[in-house]
Amino acid sequence: MTTAPRPVDTSTGSITVMIGIPGAGKSHFLKGEFEAGRMDNILSLDEARGEFGVGPHDQSVTPQAVDHVVEQAGILLDAGAAVTIDATSTTVSDRRTWLDLARAHDVPARAVIVRIPLKVALYRNSVRQYPVPTEFVCECHHRVTNLTDGALLAEGFAAVSELNTQFRGGQA
Repeated sequence: MTTAPRPVDTSTGSITVMIGIPGAGKSHFLKGEFEAGRMDNILSLDEARGEFGVGPHDQSVTPQAVDHVVEQAGILLDAGAAVTIDATSTTVSDRRTWLDLARAHDVPARAVIVRIPLKVALYRNSVRQYPVPTEFVCECHHRVTNLTDGALLAEGFAAVSELNTQFRGGQA
């Protein structure tokens, strides 16, 4: 059983979780929102990987990167800030990390699904400095394609919205 989405005030303590495949344009979109002054406190899992490993592509440090992002998000949420998580978050277990954090801080969580045609994401991925393996992009695309608002609400998100970055240009 799902419940109707509730509006989420993202000007105060809340978590927005971006959900999308590599190359969907999540980071590019968020950078534009930050530069335009419409968004603060964007925490990127890739940037955290870069801090702990040899670069944003270094999957071997993902556990440390997740712990770091959770810690930083917790500090911001304790201060009453809104936080946006920039990660693929295509699996239930990935999203559970962010939902558990929202529950621990008693703030709502909003999911933003970034849907994009696979061929566009594969092209964007191919021109990245550190391309993600094609098989992983395809697996993530399958998961995002089958993701529904109802499933995300049932997981615990207070609201779900969608974003199409196909025509925004730039890379993810």
